[in-house]
Amino acid sequence: MIGKTRKFGRYTLGEQLGSGGFGTVYKASDPIGRTVAIKVLKPGWSDDPGTIERFRREAKIAGDLFHNRIATIIDFDEFEGRFFLVMRFVDGLPLDQYLQEKGPLDWNTAIQILREVAEGLDYAHQHGFVHRDIKPANILISEKEGAVLTDFGLVKAAEVSGLTSSGVMLGTPHYIAPEVWEGRETNPGTDIYSLACVAFEMLTGKLLFTGKSPPEIMTQHILTMPKFPETWPEGVPDGTQVVLSRALAKKSEERYTSATEFVLALAQKGNEGLQEVELQAYALIQKAESLLKEKDFLPARELLTQADALTPGSPVIAGLLAQAEAGSAISTQYDEAVYHLQIAREKARAVFSADPFHSDPQFIFPVLGLLGEPMQVIAKKGSEVPNSVGIEKIGKKKKSPSRAGIASLILGILSLFFAITTPYSWNIFGALGILSLIIGIFSLAVNKKGKYEWIGIGLSLTSGLIIFLYVTM
Repeated sequence: MIGKTRKFGRYTLGEQLGSGGFGTVYKASDPIGRTVAIKVLKPGWSDDPGTIERFRREAKIAGDLFHNRIATIIDFDEFEGRFFLVMRFVDGLPLDQYLQEKGPLDWNTAIQILREVAEGLDYAHQHGFVHRDIKPANILISEKEGAVLTDFGLVKAAEVSGLTSSGVMLGTPHYIAPEVWEGRETNPGTDIYSLACVAFEMLTGKLLFTGKSPPEIMTQHILTMPKFPETWPEGVPDGTQVVLSRALAKKSEERYTSATEFVLALAQKGNEGLQEVELQAYALIQKAESLLKEKDFLPARELLTQADALTPGSPVIAGLLAQAEAGSAISTQYDEAVYHLQIAREKARAVFSADPFHSDPQFIFPVLGLLGEPMQVIAKKGSEVPNSVGIEKIGKKKKSPSRAGIASLILGILSLFFAITTPYSWNIFGALGILSLIIGIFSLAVNKKGKYEWIGIGLSLTSGLIIFLYVTM
């Protein structure tokens, strides 16, 4: 029994902090004495190797979410047949217990908690992660740290058509968005819906939808419009119902586009809501997000820099600004590399015009020298660009093959064909093969995951190698 065990693999278990549908949480210490939180999964989760592998995979992905509003997953391990997650320890109470002690929260306290939760959610959404189980029990309230989100990745790891293999509901019915009940794809709006349910509960002390069974609650989430109180608690401003109604829209595309947008709209209704400067910053962020979606990085960077000056220290602005900076670096790399390739092309054209059928095998080396300069620029600039370039999106679409990759493929084939069928023009088509290789490398630097770039580079290398061996033999 875990309750009687102190040593648990490499860790030492302490007091029990709580329990839920997935397992029991303990305060613990790691091998070097740091305090951590360990969630020991219930025995039923260990029966299926596939489920455990999903837990391991999702734990690894969620472990990359480093943010002060997220209890980051540190480890996933097994001891005596019991699997467990190790998370950053947060010294605080779950929001559901906090509400039991405090009752309905005053407006400013509720808005502050919502702001902090929104920061963590937006960070996760920007990194392609949807929580899917936002509820008071998964929000820790710490005197030192504020609000911190827990249990990222658990619902997705256990998901099997909305139910576990044991028939246990995934997520808590009172906070589950309509698209989850219907088995449709989740997105950031799924978490925004759940956060709106939490907001209602914080302000009123009551659940938004209630029922005697999960199916009854499900029906209300899917079909029934929320019933808001005729008289809100003291301090809740007029217009709160309007903001919550949008966040609770049955269709996710009709909700707010980000958790921060939802909270800012809610805060604006309060007597001590947004300052004018925050409204200006928010407008700049909205414009910048639209530009980032169009990959117009330089103007987006300028707008985000202005927003950062108005509200310094915002993690949302910092994340978007990092994307704009990375995209700007790629744009600069592209422009400079194209410029050098154009120069090399003009120089090579002049050399070919002077003596297009020169028979000296050494002729190929001046051409290589001309093309070496743009290669160095591409390689140097490519190494300076951060790995995470572009905007992280939920449900990423496949990249379409770049024109440069297709051009590399065509040039590689032509180079090989003419090099074989035209024995007196090795130098010309040898240069063409090398140029095809350069284009392939350049296209790879711009679009690292395009399969056509790899095919083009492979063919170009083959063509160039055959030509080189024939000329020098």
